[in-house]
Amino acid sequence: MPTVVRSRPLKGTSKDFEVASARQRAVRDRARQRLISGYESRPAPDSSTRKIVGTTVFRGSLNGARLLLLALAGLFVAEGCAMSPSPPSTELLAAAAAPVRLEHMPVTVALAPAGADLAAKVAALAPGHEVYLLLDGLRVIGDPGSLYQVELIAADARPPARIVGSFNVFGVAHAEGATAQRSFVVTAALRELAGSGALSVRLSPDPAAAPDARVEIGRISLLVQ
Repeated sequence: MPTVVRSRPLKGTSKDFEVASARQRAVRDRARQRLISGYESRPAPDSSTRKIVGTTVFRGSLNGARLLLLALAGLFVAEGCAMSPSPPSTELLAAAAAPVRLEHMPVTVALAPAGADLAAKVAALAPGHEVYLLLDGLRVIGDPGSLYQVELIAADARPPARIVGSFNVFGVAHAEGATAQRSFVVTAALRELAGSGALSVRLSPDPAAAPDARVEIGRISLLVQ
């Protein structure tokens, strides 16, 4: 509300009256200026605005704000997906030519090199990488009820074989149609054997394996990862 200064009758000369009137006009002018300044410092009234917690927000921009929030949420989701670790790349070093059938006797499977000299690839192996022997597509037809020992062999090495591990088929034998894979780190063994003749894998069942044991392996390979 504007400040109203009520005038009162003044006693005195005409000069005193003029001085008093000038003072009153000055007071009114200052009050009017304060009102104008306060009004101009506020946002201009507009039907397209509303107050939210003391802040002027344009209604026309609310939909845009919602779209911006949705876009940011999508960005975070996409960023989260992009940060998810991707499967590491692999390089094939060698592989068996065909699927393998295991029964109650040891089986030796030749590994054919893929491409360039295998020994050179192993020697140039980058830090942080390993060589894996992968038994993939493992399927049980007759449960052996025991372990299979896994050896990596080089024909001209002395001794020619390195034991790299063993595996069982527990969890696969009793699940109809199930397949599995087993993998072994063979970097150290391969460094010892590479360059010492043709490579092969020997798979030997435990002597206590069932006579009707039958396990199939879809693919045997050496991979760098």
